[in-house]
Amino acid sequence: MPETMKAHHGRKATVLLVAIALAAPAGATAAPLSISHARSVAVTKMKKMERKLKGEGAKDSRVRGCWREGGKVGCLGMVSGKDDFLRWRCAVPMTIRKRATASAARHKVAVKFTDPMCSF
Repeated sequence: MPETMKAHHGRKATVLLVAIALAAPAGATAAPLSISHARSVAVTKMKKMERKLKGEGAKDSRVRGCWREGGKVGCLGMVSGKDDFLRWRCAVPMTIRKRATASAARHKVAVKFTDPMCSF
């Protein structure tokens, strides 16, 4: 292999190794998701759910609490309402985590709803 090709491949490999080395610590040094930030996201999600359920008689929503689950934060939201025949209340557990990459500031976290439980 000519010397110029060896030098080109050597530089290419060096650039690749430097890029990998710089990319790895970036995710590790990111600040963890705070419980207060996760709670504010959960409150916003519950208000949106309340608006969507207005037609079903939704009257109130709130976040009962949040707790740490490793690198994620778990929250329990509640939405309640009544119609002409009955009162109802649903517990809505959710998991909130930071995204590795975000295209915009509003996409920095991901919310995953788990199994809601409703009583009538």
